[in-house]
Amino acid sequence: SEQCSIYGDPHYLTFDGFSYRFQGRMTYILIKTVDVLPDGVEPLLVEGRNKIHPSGSSIFLHEVVTTVYGYKVQFQAGLELV
Repeated sequence: SEQCSIYGDPHYLTFDGFSYRFQGRMTYILIKTVDVLPDGVEPLLVEGRNKIHPSGSSIFLHEVVTTVYGYKVQFQAGLELV
């Protein structure tokens, strides 16, 4: 099975092996299911939100927001569950 990952300031490695560096202070869609899903498959959305490091010298992944089964779970830098 393939995996995706986020590391560094921030580097994004996709399921298909491509590497990207999203440097903006934006929210990026990391995973999103297609609009028409087979029966029994729930929509899934995973977003990553970048933030400027307090030193001002770099951008880092500040938060990951996962929406599934009607719930939204936010994970923030420092492992704080919101």
